[in-house]
Amino acid sequence: MIHYSTDIDCPLCGQGRLVLARSRSDDSYLVYCDECEIAWGRPEEAGVLEASRGLEEVAPSGIDFPTREELAMAGLDQYIRSSFYPPGVPPRGGM
Repeated sequence: MIHYSTDIDCPLCGQGRLVLARSRSDDSYLVYCDECEIAWGRPEEAGVLEASRGLEEVAPSGIDFPTREELAMAGLDQYIRSSFYPPGVPPRGGM
């Protein structure tokens, strides 16, 4: 599954991508760092350190990765700046 990220660098670790995701708890959309797992419960707050929390606090039942179409239907396609396959997940059709 393709993951979608913003163009903001993680303000905490400085290394991770800020990835768009959906909470399994309540189907709300969020952004989290794929390195240090700091998270924002509202995509428009992504990158504001004061608005961040731990990923387990924002999405206690875990996360799913929405499709580009789902993000567009939620009005969040404006935050997409890049897409990537996570490590170990080959693109369709193999590597």
